[in-house]
Amino acid sequence: MHFGVRFSLLITSITTMNFLAVNVGRADRILRLVLGLGLIGWGLYAGNWWGALGVIPLATATMSTCPVYTLLGVSTCAVKKAA
Repeated sequence: MHFGVRFSLLITSITTMNFLAVNVGRADRILRLVLGLGLIGWGLYAGNWWGALGVIPLATATMSTCPVYTLLGVSTCAVKKAA
């Protein structure tokens, strides 16, 4: 398969994904909040910029969505049972 065809198929599949779909469950959100706040707090305490990485798990926990989970097709949300 030609590189251009593969690239266009990749772009098409990525653009059709819903990157704002809720895919982060409750326990995962709590873990991300604690990790994010801990990293930010550590960065402020240590006086370095590595703590800024704490914004990533904090943002994904706040929005209940993870773009990496979307790309991998993973969801930690509870499955609702049909009535």
